Amino acid sequence: MHEKPKPAGIVLIALCSGLSGLAAIPIGCTAAFLGGLPGGGAFSLVGALVFALGVLLLASAYGLWTLQPWGRTYTWWLYLACIPLGLMAIFGVFPGQTMSTANTILQLVGIAIEIVVLVYLSKPEVAGLFESAEGQGSYPEFVRREPHLSKLEVVGLFENAEVVRREPH
Repeated sequence: MHEKPKPAGIVLIALCSGLSGLAAIPIGCTAAFLGGLPGGGAFSLVGALVFALGVLLLASAYGLWTLQPWGRTYTWWLYLACIPLGLMAIFGVFPGQTMSTANTILQLVGIAIEIVVLVYLSKPEVAGLFESAEGQGSYPEFVRREPHLSKLEVVGLFENAEVVRREPH
């Protein structure tokens, strides 16, 4: 059975999420480590947040790549939550911190990409790709294929299983 390839938008978002997550995890660990050094107190919190964001992005990439029913919604909310984080990074978090023009441009480009992702994931044809197998949308060729056992097959498995009884010591 030949399945159609995933839409390029889903592939790009999944790859972007996955690569960002893979980059964020070691950066977060490094920042958390620096927080343990004298004078680096705030870095431990920032490092923990960056590490957590990396793990969340990896989960997003998995959900999109495998077309999990939760993948689109989860990614939509994750990218929505990243917009205020980008805005905070423009203005600085620490007292007396000044941000460069390059940082401001980079953050604005990131926010624009996040908005494009939100709009793309909100399209009905994209949402249809992530509907569960019970409520197949207009794209059944994209629905996840997983082995399912019928109730009779499950009962048959248990009928053939041996029960081992252990006496208490």
